[in-house]
Amino acid sequence: MVNIFASLSSLGITEVPDAGEITADERVKKARPDSESAKAKELPIMDYVYLKSHKCPVCSHDFHDVTMRTGKCRFIESDTDLRAHYKPYDPMLYNIIMCQFCGYAAMTAHFNQMRDSQREAVIKTLAPQFKYKEYPLELDATHAKERYLMALLCATLKKTRSSERAMLCLRLSWFADMEEDEEAAKTFRIYARKGFELAYSNENFPVYGMDSLTLCYLLGELCRRTGERDSALRYISQVIMTKTAGKRLKEKAAHVRELIKNKEPI
Repeated sequence: MVNIFASLSSLGITEVPDAGEITADERVKKARPDSESAKAKELPIMDYVYLKSHKCPVCSHDFHDVTMRTGKCRFIESDTDLRAHYKPYDPMLYNIIMCQFCGYAAMTAHFNQMRDSQREAVIKTLAPQFKYKEYPLELDATHAKERYLMALLCATLKKTRSSERAMLCLRLSWFADMEEDEEAAKTFRIYARKGFELAYSNENFPVYGMDSLTLCYLLGELCRRTGERDSALRYISQVIMTKTAGKRLKEKAAHVRELIKNKEPI
């Protein structure tokens, strides 16, 4: 499998040793210029995003990060693996909060979820390596991918729920699709499938808005996309055969079943 964290070398992250082997290092403070917000208001992107204040639960620095305004972008369609498409901007690109001082990152819903042991694990590993970085107000796929990788690294260090890491991997597979990197996309889908399988067995529903049948459907599609045809059919058939499954979900499952039977490409 590919080294999924290799591209984080630009942020100084060249290795991820055990947290206990690293001595924490205090970061140099650097604040976003006071004029940033005023300048930002002149940009069209500010109709869709804004700078939101945060306090890092790891290093305690106050910082601003770009956030998508709720309900501003229009839903267009979704792919078979549930990736949603929007116009004119993709909210997914803005779903990570990242501290530019210590590098701690997480999906918006999880950013402030932090136990003392998790804080220690993150600061000991990231602090000696991370290079201060700010991102532009208009994020592109490259920026977002980097932030999601940092979030996955932090989630791994924090030993978060399987579903959180699985969702990060699923979204990273979508970024790999954008880059037409088939090997990376497959790697992330395998990680996502394994994580969601653990969540399916061990976590309470809903999982990221998915009930058990929707997650079962997603597992089937992930298996299809990684070439696990028998497992894919098993998951998809379970959705189709369950009486309580909604009509729309059954239609999606039937479509995927045809793709599996006809050995259609991803």
